[in-house]
Amino acid sequence: MRNLIPLVILMLMIPVGASDVQTCGVCHPDVAKNFTKSLHYTNRGIIEKWNQGVGTDLNVPTPNKCLSCHIENCSTCHRIHKTFPNMTVCINCHIKRIGVNYIGYLAGMKEKAPNPDIHYVHNMTCFDCHSIDEIHGDGKSYSTAELAVKVRCEDCHMNPRAVVKSVKPKQYDPTVLAHSIHKDRISCYGCHVGWYQTCVNCHLENMKVESKTIDEFHLVKGSDGKLYPACRMFVFYGDKSSRVWCLIHPHTITKGKECGECHNKEEEVFGVGEIGKVIPPGSSFAEPPSSLVVTVPKVGIGIDTEILVGIIIGGTLIGICIHYLKRKVTVGGE
Repeated sequence: MRNLIPLVILMLMIPVGASDVQTCGVCHPDVAKNFTKSLHYTNRGIIEKWNQGVGTDLNVPTPNKCLSCHIENCSTCHRIHKTFPNMTVCINCHIKRIGVNYIGYLAGMKEKAPNPDIHYVHNMTCFDCHSIDEIHGDGKSYSTAELAVKVRCEDCHMNPRAVVKSVKPKQYDPTVLAHSIHKDRISCYGCHVGWYQTCVNCHLENMKVESKTIDEFHLVKGSDGKLYPACRMFVFYGDKSSRVWCLIHPHTITKGKECGECHNKEEEVFGVGEIGKVIPPGSSFAEPPSSLVVTVPKVGIGIDTEILVGIIIGGTLIGICIHYLKRKVTVGGE
């Protein structure tokens, strides 16, 4: 009992209106300190992305509505002391896109989506991929989620020792033709994303969008040189407008796309002729592929498929001609 007295006195000294992070910090000082630097607490990721694109174009600060997900109190997620929050808590905040998309719904849980994420189908929750340090913060201040989030597909799918919920994840197979063609060219998300939501024409005067669609699919080049899915944002404010293409990481992973979904729609997918900036910095529009190069497994030789097809067609025609000439000579000799 005596040991509790100093703790009670210390807690009483905290202002009534203060964030409960201070209260929780009495027992969990390191976690509380790290959390105040996390993107969940600061919303810096949203602010940085806004300033990189629309904010700079239109000279407008980040709208308060965009900052409404700010988590100031530990109790927002930890509603019962000593109880680990379930995934529903994550979805209640990430209800506009990532959270609900992951479980197979559109924004606000109003409509069913084409498919949930394959990881959700296999009973994985947010916490099976995202570490506590990613959620609470690791004590460093990051400007974007791309920098703060450390988990990568390769952590499980290129790691034979990985085990998630007693299940061994399917391993990346370099002999798969699509993998051989796109290795080092396209991110895992770029091919395995099922769909994602895009807002059509956002008007800042009333913070309304004209509609939303899941039919758009675009690829931009990230700072690492690989292609990633992107959302295009057309934003209007009075007589000003902004066009921004934002690299994203959708949580709707499924089987890989068919070749034609990109290569038969190259102008649309790669934004040929489009204008606007690509964010975050270091990202850019990508040139549509002029050809496909297949690397022969175990040999390491790259073969341009357009040339290969030409050789096959040319060889076939030559073979037909030789066969025809042989028959003609044979018939003539008889």
